[in-house]
Amino acid sequence: MKTARTEGSTVFDRDFVSAVLTWSDSNPRSLPWRVDGARERRDPWSVLVAETMLAQTQATRVAQVYPSFLERFPTALAMAQSTKSEVLERWIGLGYYRRAVRLWESSRAVVSNYPNSFPATLAELLQLPGVGRYTACAVLALGFGEAVVPVDVNALRVARRAIAGSALTHAETQQLLDRLVPPDRPAAFAEALFDLGSQYCTAQAPRCSQCPLSDRYCVWQRGLRRRSVGGRCDQEPSPVVDPALDPANPGSGRPRVPPYRGSRRHLRALVLRSLLQGRGLLDREVLFENVAALLNDSDSRDGSSRSLGPSVSLPTTTELFGEALRDLVSEGFVIETEDGLQLAP
Repeated sequence: MKTARTEGSTVFDRDFVSAVLTWSDSNPRSLPWRVDGARERRDPWSVLVAETMLAQTQATRVAQVYPSFLERFPTALAMAQSTKSEVLERWIGLGYYRRAVRLWESSRAVVSNYPNSFPATLAELLQLPGVGRYTACAVLALGFGEAVVPVDVNALRVARRAIAGSALTHAETQQLLDRLVPPDRPAAFAEALFDLGSQYCTAQAPRCSQCPLSDRYCVWQRGLRRRSVGGRCDQEPSPVVDPALDPANPGSGRPRVPPYRGSRRHLRALVLRSLLQGRGLLDREVLFENVAALLNDSDSRDGSSRSLGPSVSLPTTTELFGEALRDLVSEGFVIETEDGLQLAP
């Protein structure tokens, strides 16, 4: 692993961790899934619920749904005893409904395989439907107090810019942060990195001049300042290129995001919403009319943070409606019979 640090950087690293925690303690972020700013261990099930929601949805939107969702499903058992349709109904507003199905499947796996406990190792958590390494590490760190860092895109940027000053791979970042994580405060350290990345060390136009790490602890910014003043140093300055860029394609920047409104994904969400609201069999034509009405309602959103974009023509909507419906039927979300369409039980 190549970084801008030297072998004698232990003191610097310790000071870096202390600075991160000091800033975080002084600037706690109030979120419903954190307990006193996430400074204490949380229930592993609640961590799994929150991280599943946060995987593809903005925190502000999740904050509106999470409290009532967890109140209805406070344990894996409570969700496992519920129907898939009820979980989907409670998920409305977050989008990417497959996450809700995977969470429901995970609850059933937990109850079946861990009736008196909760999976507590990386290998066990990775066996749950839809759970990847990030979510598993989040449960371990935030729910069990394990000295491991869940590396999301925010933590990745902070590590590349501030700690390494180079475009580390995800595996190298995991190794570096796991070496730095304080064993007595893994949750606090992890969520401090999340907050620094989301508030200051952003993907585009990072707020370096306001970042609490910039003056002393950001290797990338220190290297840039050395270059600007022509100062000499014992190690090679950080490159001018932003180390947070993808090392496999450093010139790519952020890829263009296609419009959400009227997309196949949007139509899928609206079909599910219509069926959930219909609470029973719906004729295909009636379902299409409901979806079209939702699509043309300026207030209709399924939780995506992206712009809905321009209006969509009816022919395009009709075509995508058919494709979205076929997807949902083939994937087992929707059942179609001669009598109509309904959500799968």
